[in-house]
Amino acid sequence: MAIELIKKLMDVNEATQKETSQIVKERDLIVPDGKPDMQRVLFLDGNLKMDSFDVQQNRIIYKGEVDVTILYLPEHGNGICKMKGSVPIEDFMIFEGVDSEQRVEFIYDIEHLNWNILNERKLNIKVVIEVGAIVTKTKEIYLVEDLNTDIPIEKKMKELNIISMSPEKEEKIIVKDELTIPSNQPSIGDILKLSTSIKEDQIKRTADELIFNGMVEVAILYQSIEDNNISVYTNKIPFSGAVDLIKLDDEKHWDCTLDVAPTLVQVNPDYDGEDRIVDIECIVTAKYTTYNNEQLEIVDDVYSPGKFVGENSKMEKYVNLAFKDSISSVTKETLNIDGLNPDIHQIYNIELKSKVDEVEVNDDKLTIEGIIEVLVIYTDEEGPSKIITFMDSLPFNLELNTNLPENEDYIIDAKVNPKDVQLVSINRESLSIDYKLEYNLSIYETKQISVIDEIEIEDMTKETLNEYPSIIVYTVKNGETLWDMAKKFNTTVRNIAQVNEFDESYLPHSGEKVIIIKQSKF
Repeated sequence: MAIELIKKLMDVNEATQKETSQIVKERDLIVPDGKPDMQRVLFLDGNLKMDSFDVQQNRIIYKGEVDVTILYLPEHGNGICKMKGSVPIEDFMIFEGVDSEQRVEFIYDIEHLNWNILNERKLNIKVVIEVGAIVTKTKEIYLVEDLNTDIPIEKKMKELNIISMSPEKEEKIIVKDELTIPSNQPSIGDILKLSTSIKEDQIKRTADELIFNGMVEVAILYQSIEDNNISVYTNKIPFSGAVDLIKLDDEKHWDCTLDVAPTLVQVNPDYDGEDRIVDIECIVTAKYTTYNNEQLEIVDDVYSPGKFVGENSKMEKYVNLAFKDSISSVTKETLNIDGLNPDIHQIYNIELKSKVDEVEVNDDKLTIEGIIEVLVIYTDEEGPSKIITFMDSLPFNLELNTNLPENEDYIIDAKVNPKDVQLVSINRESLSIDYKLEYNLSIYETKQISVIDEIEIEDMTKETLNEYPSIIVYTVKNGETLWDMAKKFNTTVRNIAQVNEFDESYLPHSGEKVIIIKQSKF
């Protein structure tokens, strides 16, 4: 006779894989007509934009471009010239097992950007790009929540907690302002470089929404129209936004990250006719998601005293979130820049970029190590180069107690984000900076569960029943429970508990004596 199984369909993450690869692309750029010949490149900046990703069986096809801005000294003249170009990107990466039904997170970044002057009108650009994907495979499994039968059945329940990430969403807000160059600075001849960054951001979770605010810091490097001198202007634009996001009872964690990109920059004259007004428009993007913990009780084991129970089951593996945390630390560092004269130099921008080299869990501790790449861009009014870059690297490491058991199957996602860089002090030999390192950590573990497909029951023969002892004083083995003993000796947990005056939830210890009496009626 078969037993009706009451099942519930669950979506679980089967596995998470990460693959990365490097590609090299290059292109020759021609100095546009009307621009003077090129003598020396001062600065090369690149912005990687991916236009499309196409997930196919075992491969990911991507397409985009690297927009580049080149600042160079002409052969004749004292000013700095600017030209723009692009390096097209169209390629694919092999990713065994990926298909369009899986959740795919794309990652890409410029690893290295280099130039080579071929002649006074032609420049070769070479870019090294890291492209990768994090693929999460999902599957459906049917879990048995209960049994429907008239037969006296003993069942053991198991509590299951499955933490899964909801699909990531975006909220975009437009931030714009009219910035005015002060009268003690020269008017704008040409904007050579503009950068935007998020500063002083705050993100708050309420019962109904995600609230975020902060400052967009705008840094403008420009050349004056009067004498071709280089000047720096910075300002901050406040922003705020909110996302309607009801907090559900099973919400365990949430994530929200902010990013900014300029969409419009326009120089306009002021009342005196001087180009001092900069209209700027940016888009701040909030990417957010929640992690929900679905709790349910499932049937873990079944038997029926006096009957043979045939159970058809299989083991299912899945990946579950075991640990998640976000930690921030404020750091002060001093960079040695010999010969930097604060009287004639202006710091335009200090950019920090993190690279995680090693992540592991050992002895309940999560260890993260890596470096922060530092790029300082500053101006030199008296030198021939006008714009100078300085690069350095700073190590970072974090040790964090996770209270996780040793497990070789952990999948660790560690993102380290430098934020809120501030220039503290500067002298002829060095400059000091403050910055915040934000660690976003997620650790996943591979688990497995026995899933019951079918249960068949048959009556035991009298000969089989007579093989069970009428009464026995049993010595508990290590790890055994009342359930294990009841199933072994064809009785019930209630009977053992009543005879020994135990509570049914009692956990016996190894070596303890337990009286077990044969059940005579079924």
